[in-house]
Amino acid sequence: MIKNCTPAAIGAIYLAICSGPAAVAQVNADRANQYFGEAAALCAHEGGSLWKTSLCGPIVIYDASTKTIATNQPAPAASKPPVLGYANAAMDWGGTRWSTLVW
Repeated sequence: MIKNCTPAAIGAIYLAICSGPAAVAQVNADRANQYFGEAAALCAHEGGSLWKTSLCGPIVIYDASTKTIATNQPAPAASKPPVLGYANAAMDWGGTRWSTLVW
């Protein structure tokens, strides 16, 4: 159970997701699902109190070189954005705003 949810805790999870070894390129579904679970728990615990809005939402992790992907909800049928996998950013995909992370 999460007892404290601070911006530093959220930052630590972000760094854990985004700073894996360079030699590991292909998205590992089990590891990605672990990250999605941690993000959901932190998001639910935080409850939108920091910015008075929820940060919970769709997340996609993509590796551009291997074209492997993991999402925390079903991926849209729409074509993937061409810049997916090259930047950690928010972008529209299939009419929904996604948080995107480079594996």
